[in-house]
Amino acid sequence: MADEFAPRNLRARLATLQDRITQARASLEARGIVSDDQLAVLTDLIEKHDEIRGSLEDQKTVTELHHSKASAQTDALESALNRWLQSVESKFSKPGARNPSASV
Repeated sequence: MADEFAPRNLRARLATLQDRITQARASLEARGIVSDDQLAVLTDLIEKHDEIRGSLEDQKTVTELHHSKASAQTDALESALNRWLQSVESKFSKPGARNPSASV
């Protein structure tokens, strides 16, 4: 039973990550503030997510070693997403100085 639980838990974590990435992208696009750099990071996160999920789906039986590797990759992906979200939030919480506008 524990053998079956671990892959489900990992798959649930991956599903949550996918939802968070999708939500972040939608939020930035809705505000019209998606830069090329942000799109590159989002694309990289999505590709890493797909690689991890694909590696789990390729296996009929997930061994402890394979699960451990996928879990470590998921931990790294979660950390990368959290760091990126914090950097995006800090950019918007501390906007640059505005240039004075000339009214005529």
